Amino acid sequence: MKIELMNKEFRMLKGKIERRIAPHPCEVAAPITEPVDRSNRSGGPKECRIAPHPGTAAIRNSLFFCSAFNSFFLIPGLLTLLSLVFAFPAFSQVKYREDGQIESAEIVIEKDRKIELPEANRNFEKIPTTAAVPAPRGQDYDYGEKNFRIGDLRFSPRVLQLPTEPLTKLYGNHVRVGVGNYATLNAEGYFNTKRTDDYAYGLRFKHRSSQVGPVDRENSATSANMVGFQGKYFTDLATLSADVQYNRDKYYFYGYRPGTVTSDGRKNIEQVFNTLSFEGRITNASQEAPLDYDLSARFTNLKDHYQASEFDWTTQLSAAYPITDNIKALLNADLYVTKRKDMRGDLSRNLFRFRPYFQLTQDALTVKTSLNVVYENDTVATAKTLHFYPTVDVAYALSDDVTAFGGLDGDLQRTSLRGFVQDNPYLVANVPLVHTNKVRELYAGLRGRANRDVTFELRVATARYRNLYFFNNSASDTSRFTILHNTDVSSVLDLGFQVAYHVSERFRSSLALNAYNYRVRQVEAAWHRPTLTATWINTFNVREKIYFGANFYYLGGIQGKNFVTNRVRKLDPVVDLSLKVDYVISTHFSAFLLINNIFAQKYQRYLYYPQQRLNALVGLTYSF
Repeated sequence: MKIELMNKEFRMLKGKIERRIAPHPCEVAAPITEPVDRSNRSGGPKECRIAPHPGTAAIRNSLFFCSAFNSFFLIPGLLTLLSLVFAFPAFSQVKYREDGQIESAEIVIEKDRKIELPEANRNFEKIPTTAAVPAPRGQDYDYGEKNFRIGDLRFSPRVLQLPTEPLTKLYGNHVRVGVGNYATLNAEGYFNTKRTDDYAYGLRFKHRSSQVGPVDRENSATSANMVGFQGKYFTDLATLSADVQYNRDKYYFYGYRPGTVTSDGRKNIEQVFNTLSFEGRITNASQEAPLDYDLSARFTNLKDHYQASEFDWTTQLSAAYPITDNIKALLNADLYVTKRKDMRGDLSRNLFRFRPYFQLTQDALTVKTSLNVVYENDTVATAKTLHFYPTVDVAYALSDDVTAFGGLDGDLQRTSLRGFVQDNPYLVANVPLVHTNKVRELYAGLRGRANRDVTFELRVATARYRNLYFFNNSASDTSRFTILHNTDVSSVLDLGFQVAYHVSERFRSSLALNAYNYRVRQVEAAWHRPTLTATWINTFNVREKIYFGANFYYLGGIQGKNFVTNRVRKLDPVVDLSLKVDYVISTHFSAFLLINNIFAQKYQRYLYYPQQRLNALVGLTYSF
């Protein structure tokens, strides 16, 4: 822009000079004889020469230089312009002659002048910007209904199936054979179906006998035999099961003074029980059915060596139905029809029990209440026909691990000849049978979990009974036992404690302790009932190869009376420790060792009946 202004000023100056010095046409000098080199090949400014002419040399030189300026680059042109500016005084010094002609003069152009400009100050401060304030704008709402339609989703999941692991071979059948001291022989077998969906059945048998015993060898021998068959049929609604079993048990009344009975008189002290039983059962198998039930029917026919027999039919029903989430109705009903036959004739002992429950659960509180109604007809004339027992059970969770419980209970405890024989097989003929009436029982306690592996229960109870029974030696034959009933009220205080320790499948241990206090009237003492019992059961598994089982039993405070001598005998405590070891030899074979009464005590559970001392049984088991 500046260059263009300077060129413009120069052209104006050029026009003025030409007008002032324009010569007369007859005085114009000859044309330029030397051409001007416009290419500037040497790179520097080229000297311009004008043909000499009086008065016009300086002007022609200036005009020629100006023509060269337009063809040169910007910087040489600028330098030429500056030279002209500084050469202006020369023009003022040109002397004019009086006749108007210009005298000859020489114009010198200097290029050595250096132009220096003062240093400019720069302002580095930023110009503050003003933030734009947006103009307020109102919010627009659109209340129009939008109808968005989404196509049906098609979800086709692909179930990831785990690789099917082959089922381990199931060995449901095994046979075990063993021998031991006291000329003991043991043989047992169990044969069952393998994995089936609709049914299952099996056959079992067992024989165990000792040819000699602790008193007079063969006169205290024992024998027990069993054979049974069971089957089950599974449906979606119910499970049907049946069981048939036959038992033959043989004992000898060896509670006499040793040496008084010879081997020829063994038949006179022999006792044999033959028992045939059948049970059928139907249980609910549907998880969705609101009514849960279990109905069973069982009959048992017992005969002994003295032509006594007992036929017992039992029908039992248990059902539960949830009324609401917190209330549940339960029902227990039992029907017993018993026919007993002995030397005294036939006796009917029937019993019917109807016990509806209502259970209420609210947070940490659980209450169960019922009215137990029992009908009986027994051989004792003093026994009532109809009994009513109100019952209530309350449980309250003190914490997640401890629960306090307590309640009131009452019931009629049924007795039978078969039940007495299982407790004490050395009974006299025509033993009296009476149901035990538990008039009232009050109990309270705590149960829970001490930690992940330990569970416990502490219970205290006091009860009042009528017709509570006791075993004692008969006055007519002290080698046999009769049953004594206290028809008056008997009071029993029971303190119980149980604890179980369970560490996976390798080690299990459980301990149960009970202390009893009897207060009776019509009998002198609670004959042959212990006042302190302890049971300690342990199982231990070593690398699926060796299985240990150790059981400890203690019964103390037992006493009996000889009604012939009228002498009371306090029996030594029963201390029995047994050990069982199974060693797996292979998939099919394993060996076992069973040792009973390791302390080798000749203890008596019943007066005049010492038990075998240390007895061992060793054998082999075959599984297939």
